[in-house]
Amino acid sequence: MRGDPNTAIAAAFKAPDISSQVLGLLKQMMTDTAELMGASEAALGTVKPDNTSAIVAVQNATAAPLELTKMEFYRFTEDWARIFLDLMGAHYGIRTVVVPDEDGGEPQRQSFDFSTLAGQDMRLQVDVGAASYWSETMQTMTNDHLLESGVITDPLVYLENVPDYQVRGKHDLLHALRMQRQQQKEANANAEQDQT
Repeated sequence: MRGDPNTAIAAAFKAPDISSQVLGLLKQMMTDTAELMGASEAALGTVKPDNTSAIVAVQNATAAPLELTKMEFYRFTEDWARIFLDLMGAHYGIRTVVVPDEDGGEPQRQSFDFSTLAGQDMRLQVDVGAASYWSETMQTMTNDHLLESGVITDPLVYLENVPDYQVRGKHDLLHALRMQRQQQKEANANAEQDQT
């Protein structure tokens, strides 16, 4: 025997090369399937957002064949919300619930009897729909520009419009600003009374 036996064994079991036409056929099948299923580049979010109105138009045109399926999903979600409310009324009983404070303070704990929901003929309006084209980053940038241009002058208004995760302790800060504003009003009222 001459040469390296490992090379001889590897040469005997070498797999044949795959034609590039097979790979091209697979890619074309993937593209055609995605288009037929309504998964365009705009729907998948892989297109550059240079012209937002064109992107929205392409997404709407792409989603047209799926409209009936989407409406059935919305109806399912509405029915699910009603069924879940019925289950809560039948099985939850009296439980402690957390009620948010309207002034941005600490949430309050209260007892609620869920059995009052059982057997009620409630006329519910459950709104289900697609999420709007909204971005928390864009909201923050818009708030910053409004503050810089002087449209927003109140720090409370600015802070209320900032997403919660971007300001640590946002509710405590809002509460402190409201308390400070209340103290200023009381001080101004006292000063006016002293002058009169």
